[in-house]
Amino acid sequence: MLMKWINRLAVMYRNRKVGVNSNQVDKAMRPPQNHDYVCKKIVMETLKFNVSELIEFVKKDWTLGDLHGLNHWRRVHEHGCMLCVEGVNMNVVSAFAYLHDSARLSDCRDLQHGPRAMDNVMAIRHTILKNLSDDEIHSLCEACRLHTTTHRTGDITIDTCFDADRLDLDRCGIIPNPECMATPKGVEFAINFKEFKKRIRYKL
Repeated sequence: MLMKWINRLAVMYRNRKVGVNSNQVDKAMRPPQNHDYVCKKIVMETLKFNVSELIEFVKKDWTLGDLHGLNHWRRVHEHGCMLCVEGVNMNVVSAFAYLHDSARLSDCRDLQHGPRAMDNVMAIRHTILKNLSDDEIHSLCEACRLHTTTHRTGDITIDTCFDADRLDLDRCGIIPNPECMATPKGVEFAINFKEFKKRIRYKL
């Protein structure tokens, strides 16, 4: 339901800008150019936690550079919003964006950084993430734990987390492979990767 509501509001926003009567909303055929921005804005306003507080928590102990740092986290969040479909829990996807690499000890091979990120999740379970349900925390921990070792889980929320991260591989000189994506929308974006990247706000 959330994604249908987001898309409907985004179309209504466009229609107000161009003077279309609200009764004609369902006749609109194309998303507006600022559709991605509007969708993300609505997602941000409906989250159960404060993103700025989460960023400050992660940044305070961050010692690595930008390869796995703030701009990467922001792009993963943006990708997650663009990947969102019916059934995706955006509280989990949004928190994942800022926490999945938070326990990295190296920008190189570090296969245990996902499991270590679970410790950061639990460290703020009763503070920054206090409004998330136990099921949401479980999904967030699983997404962090598995994101470097697992192709697909079959859980649409966790798989969306995986693809949101994979769609930023070009920062490492790797073009995402459609066959390695976990969601149908992720496959679509990987196939049309050049067009997809034109829509990203936080550039490399």
